[in-house]
Amino acid sequence: MGLEVGSIGLMPLIETALGLENSFAIASASKRIKAMLLGAEDLTADLQCTRTKEGKEIEYARGRIVVAARASGIDVYETPFTDVNDDEGIITDTRFAKSLGFTGKASISPRHIEVINQIFSPTQAEIDYAFEVIDAITLAKEQGKGAIALRGKMIDAPIVAHAERTITAAKFLKDIMLKKQIAGSFGLGGITGYMVDMLKSGCFKELLDVQCFDLNAVESIRENPNHKEISAIEYASPNNPNAAVNNLDVVILGATEIDTDFNVNVHTDSNGFMMGGSGGHSDTAAGSKLSMIIAPMFRARLPIVTDRVTCISTPGKDIDVLVTQGGIAVNPKNQELHQRLIDAKLPVIDIFDLKKKVENITGVPNKLPKGDRQVATIIGRNGDILDNIYNVI
Repeated sequence: MGLEVGSIGLMPLIETALGLENSFAIASASKRIKAMLLGAEDLTADLQCTRTKEGKEIEYARGRIVVAARASGIDVYETPFTDVNDDEGIITDTRFAKSLGFTGKASISPRHIEVINQIFSPTQAEIDYAFEVIDAITLAKEQGKGAIALRGKMIDAPIVAHAERTITAAKFLKDIMLKKQIAGSFGLGGITGYMVDMLKSGCFKELLDVQCFDLNAVESIRENPNHKEISAIEYASPNNPNAAVNNLDVVILGATEIDTDFNVNVHTDSNGFMMGGSGGHSDTAAGSKLSMIIAPMFRARLPIVTDRVTCISTPGKDIDVLVTQGGIAVNPKNQELHQRLIDAKLPVIDIFDLKKKVENITGVPNKLPKGDRQVATIIGRNGDILDNIYNVI
């Protein structure tokens, strides 16, 4: 018994002028080379230049190693940011690395890990756009078109490839369910091809579809008897005791903001502008046994947790838990869940501590100024007024 010959992957560290000059030859030397890492501290010493936080002196090296790695079909990782106390610097440096095409970034401090993971992970907007690209190219092929545009931009092979990589990053939930042999009796909501794939893979016994969001969902509901159309009344009507949302064990939801009372905003963006309706957000949160908000700690330097959301889309009484890469905050109303997560040795954190943790990275943002003109009223599923939305100054 033992490891198969050649099964251990290698990641060369490029940290000399000679190594950089031969980076393509190194990257393509063996199938066991899986990635390369840039080591800027020793490289700048070899180049006899001064290493700075701004990194102007290694711009050529960064571009050179990315090109060499990508030409060889392997991943490439950026040099660490060495100032562990410069929170603004690590954000700027990591964003620049991502823009150059690095796969990820090395870290010498645990403080940097959350920021790096956050920046290199696809945002929800990027995931949504990726699905739009795949749908657009699929439709174009069916119509026999050789070239198409989306949002005024030509869609070609590189854009499609980027979209496919983004969707791959979003598929981990399915992989976890299959690995742990978790199967739901049904999946519910507006259905995408991603959920169709989960149905085919055995993650759900059936899909209950109130709205098809892409072509894969349309094809599935036409061909698969386990993909069933339901009406909005069957889906979530508060006057229907047998509504599907009332049979949900778990619902996974997003948020643009969540406050320390666990109220959630999904109606407005970070500038206070309305993005649209909330769909079944409040319905599923109210009906499910466990409602989870999955969100990054911050977006574009704005913390996800705030003292008071811009507007209440879903009341905090219906939210059980907020999951971020910085820890899991449990609504105090659910002490049993809180204890179970602690017993499971999961990283449970008080929401006030999570807020402080994020603000130590991002700073405390200025409050969004509001006008005095009411532009919308948010009405809860039972007819009660949850909040009002006002004009942006």
